[in-house]
Parts: sequence; C-alpha cells; structure tokens
Amino acid sequence: MARAAGIAYQIFPDRFAKDMSYDHGIADKAWSYQGVPISFADSVYDQRLITERQTCFFGGNLRGVISKLDYLASFGVTIVYLTPIFRAQTTHRYECISYTDLDPILGDENDFGVLIKELTARGMSLYIDLVFNHNSRNSQWHNNQETRRKYYILKHDSEENPEAMTWMNMEGDLPKLDTENEVVVHELLHAVKYWRNKGVGGFRVDAAHLLPHELLRSLRAAASSAPVVVEDWDYAPYYFREPVRADGIANMLVKRQLDEFFIENCSPATLFDRFSTWLDGYPRSCWPFLWNQLENHDTDRFLTRHGGARSAGARAKFFAALAVTFTLPGVPLLYQGEERGNLCDSAHAGECESRMPIDWMTYDRTVLAFVKQLCQLRCNKQLAPVLRDGDWVPVDTHARSRTFVYDRRLGRHVLRVGVNDGYSSYAGSCISLPPHSLCVAEFDAAADAAAMPAGPVHVLLTHYVEEQYPQQTKCCL
Repeated sequence: MARAAGIAYQIFPDRFAKDMSYDHGIADKAWSYQGVPISFADSVYDQRLITERQTCFFGGNLRGVISKLDYLASFGVTIVYLTPIFRAQTTHRYECISYTDLDPILGDENDFGVLIKELTARGMSLYIDLVFNHNSRNSQWHNNQETRRKYYILKHDSEENPEAMTWMNMEGDLPKLDTENEVVVHELLHAVKYWRNKGVGGFRVDAAHLLPHELLRSLRAAASSAPVVVEDWDYAPYYFREPVRADGIANMLVKRQLDEFFIENCSPATLFDRFSTWLDGYPRSCWPFLWNQLENHDTDRFLTRHGGARSAGARAKFFAALAVTFTLPGVPLLYQGEERGNLCDSAHAGECESRMPIDWMTYDRTVLAFVKQLCQLRCNKQLAPVLRDGDWVPVDTHARSRTFVYDRRLGRHVLRVGVNDGYSSYAGSCISLPPHSLCVAEFDAAADAAAMPAGPVHVLLTHYVEEQYPQQTKCCL
C-alpha cells in the first residue's frame, strides 16, 4: 500500500459548492422527512438552512466539488473526504436508503466518473463515509417487514409492526442494522467493493465504536488496498490490533485536548502527557492516516468555541491550534471553510454553524494566508519527510507563561514548534516567545537526538497578537 502524506480536506457535499449546470429534477415537497417537506434554499443565507437544516437542501453537487479542485490543489490537499454520498432523504445523508446508489441531488454516474478522473489528475484520492451502524426507515430493507426482522436489531417484535432499535434511541429514524447477521454483512461488503471498483481511494467508517470487530475485519479485507480510517472520538488503540487492523483513525483527541488547553483547563505539561498517550499507543504505521482535526460537521467552529472570530485572543488560539495540527505526527484534516475563517457567527453556533453553506465570495484574508503558509510547510520537499516520518520530541513546558515547545526530528533535521498561550514572555530551550504567540523554525542539530542547533536557525512561521501586545515585534530564536 502506498503511503499517504500531505493534507486531508473534509467536504459536507450539500453545503460545499453548487454547479448550476446540473439539474437534479427534484422539486420542493417531493417527500417529507419526519413530517417536514423538503425544500431547496434560495441562497447561502436562506434562514431555512438553519431552521430546517435536515430538510432544506442548498443543493451542493459533485460538479461543484469538481469546480473547486484547483482551489484545493493550491493548498496541497491530497485526500478529499466526502461525508455520505448515498441516496438519502436528508441534507446530511447519514440515513441512507441505498448503499450503492449515488444521491441524485449530488449528480449522476458520469459526474462521479469525472470527479475520480479529475482527482487522479491532481494526485488526490477520494475517501467516502461508510455508515453501517444504521440507515433509513425508508430503506427497502426496513419497508418490508420480513427483511426488517432479518436485517435489523429489533426493539419490539410484533406481528403487525416489528420495531427496530435506533441509533442513540433516536425517535423517528436511523434504525440499527444487525451487523452480525451474515446476510447484512454480505450486503455491506458488497457496497465496499462496489465503490472501490468505482475508483474510491479510501473509506472512513462512521461510528466504528458501534460495530462488531469481526465486521471491521471483513471490511478491511473487502477494501483491499484502499485505506480504512475509523471514526472514534476516544483513545482507541484496539483498532490497530487483530482482528480489525484499521489503517488510521479520525483523531478527535487532538480537538478535545487542544480545546481543554486553550480554555485553560489543562497545563502545558498535562497537554504533552495527553499527546503522548495516543502517540505512544498508536503504531507509527497509522501516522499517514491519522487525521488530526479541530472541526467537523458535528462541532461548532474553533473560533466560536473560543470567543468568536472578532476576538484577538481567540484568533491567536486558532492560529496556534492550526500550527499544532499541521506539525503533530499524522495528517491535518481541514473541514470545509475552516481555512477561510468562514461561518464564525455566534448566532449560528453548534451544528447549524458548521453545516452552513460556504459563501465563496467572502473569507478572512489573515486566516487564509496563514493556512496557506502551513500547507506550504507540509508540501516543502525538505520538510515533508520530517513532518511525515520524524519523531515527536517534547522539549519544554512552562506553566507560568503557558508555553510548550516540541520538535519533529528526522536524523539531524529538526523542526521546532513553540506556542505561548499565556500573559508573560517565555525564554528557554533556544526559543523566545512573547505572550500569545507561536513560532515554527528549522535547524540542523549538532548531533543526532540533540536539541541544540549546529548552525543557523531559520524561522519559517510566526504569529502573535499585535493588537494586544504592540511592544512585541516578532518571535525569534
């Protein structure tokens, strides 16, 4: 299996980009979901996208994704991950009706083929979501009482209307599949092979913690050479052992640990201890598929969580958190619009905010420029091997200034990252940081495993809060 490296980008298809040349032919009120008729938004600011977020479609489609591939390529994106694309009745599509039908609102088979071709031409791979714990009450399996009894775990088995369990006891939808039933497993593995043959390069397994390990093992085999990345929000080293042998994990631990640090509920030393738990517990072989992320479709935006887009302090934390996700072992996963500073309106906090469509006419120039700088680090031919394969080495922590410093080291090549989230300056371990600042630098060490530079130090990236600390000019080593 070829090793992945670079940058991953998550797309929530309905809310990403819409190409008006595609006509799906579906009208308002074509069906209802949980008693609410579907509709199509008039603009990116249509309030129904908030008030009726599951049934009001923006209409993003595969042609829209294709139209933005050059934009993604400019960041060095190597993995494009789409949340579910199967035929469904909601905007999120986590309640699929058919695992082998492309949702017609997204496009047709030709559009999918063009997407694969255009991704391949740019050196990108397509990953899609596999939602095997549950599907839709309107699935053909659920609509038939005989197959409902066979394909689902039942909560009540009455002769007239057997009732299936649902995901998290949700009322109205998401019936839970019996994923230990051989017939169900056969159908699910058929879907994996179907999409693999269509050119899908990898899979993310939704809610992997709810699936039996035997199914995950079979899924790993069915995916063949396509990497399998599991979703689990907790520390989960068992996915990398027998019988599962997953390739990677959507590493939400990074989000949780950085959130705790930046709300000052965690010391720098404790943060390093928490990083070390998964860095020591997960095999290095998973690093190319270890998706480190700050946001996704189930969270509010980082800037919203930490004070809002207009807060200088929140922005300093955001830049620091981004720098960490881009320089830790693993692959940074950007959620659509994160690189633009989009959607940071407290009125839309929570799931609504992260699922608002991207307004491609607006963006935060400072955020966009900073993310591009981080992407350039990962795409740099000299730095890429260090970021992909180098050891993670804690260098120093300082409680008073809330500073942490770590290295990525490959032989004598060192990339040093320092973050100061406090209110006093830090000077130590060959690095100086004013309050609320960060610095990324590189140097050649005096010897293998040494922390001291043998020659000049090159500062690659800095950021600090000028509005709050005008007396400080820059970070320096």
